[in-house]
Amino acid sequence: LTTSARVNLQVVISPTTIQVQYGQSYELICSVYGGDANTAIYWIQEEPERRYALTETNDKHITASEVQLRARIRIDDRSKIGKYTCMAQTADGNSDTSILTMQEDHNYYRQPSSGSQNLDIVAPDMADNDYVEIQCTGAEADDEGKIQWYFNNR
Repeated sequence: LTTSARVNLQVVISPTTIQVQYGQSYELICSVYGGDANTAIYWIQEEPERRYALTETNDKHITASEVQLRARIRIDDRSKIGKYTCMAQTADGNSDTSILTMQEDHNYYRQPSSGSQNLDIVAPDMADNDYVEIQCTGAEADDEGKIQWYFNNR
């Protein structure tokens, strides 16, 4: 007696909506259940334009119960904010998708007033208790008293 059971493939993204800030980096995590080491997984940006997110081979993690793909995206261009689809497909053609929506968090910083120039803030990736040096470029010498720094939106 032989039986063949098709394993349902399930793609899960949690959370499905994230608030992002321009200039920051984010890790997108796609978990696939019912797959194996040969399961193809892709991140595709659907909106505002269709493009594939580049991922490295070591960004794919495999356990007995799931296959996980991580993609790190830096929001250095507002066209990167939009809808992303994680698509997975097994060798036998079984597939599933899930959608992640990025929304810009407009409350994170104040928009420059008309006639102001933008400042570039550069901060490295960091972990808890790291010493961090943050660089600000584009300001004039007399702007020093006008620049306000916020930590955790305060």
